[in-house]
Amino acid sequence: MAASHIDFVNQVDWRVGQELAAEYQSNFGDVYYYLFSEQSTTENLRSCHAIDLPFTFNYPEKLVPNPAPNLVKQVQASWAAFAATGSPDNEFIPHWEKYSVGNRQTMELNSKGCVCHKDLNTENLNKLRYVFES
Repeated sequence: MAASHIDFVNQVDWRVGQELAAEYQSNFGDVYYYLFSEQSTTENLRSCHAIDLPFTFNYPEKLVPNPAPNLVKQVQASWAAFAATGSPDNEFIPHWEKYSVGNRQTMELNSKGCVCHKDLNTENLNKLRYVFES
């Protein structure tokens, strides 16, 4: 389970609900799930909500005054590929597999390198599923 109170709240308020939505949606169509783990330069914000926007639009702002060019390229290429083909696969990232109940593939995006993980958050998902399904 999550290591700290902040991590626990993040799991309950965000991650588990999002993964359950991805799980349910995967019954009806293709789902590509990601975790944007780049850290803000603003103290204590870590990888907060909307921190991906400076990379998506290559627009520096307070949370990320200098978006890493390699991550900008990877994020923009992924969104462009997804818009054009329905799949975010592109030449700048590893193969991005679809998310499903049996194959919980999550692409982790950050400037250190993009990696597709299987079952990245499954333990927390299984332990906290009852919060959403009761």
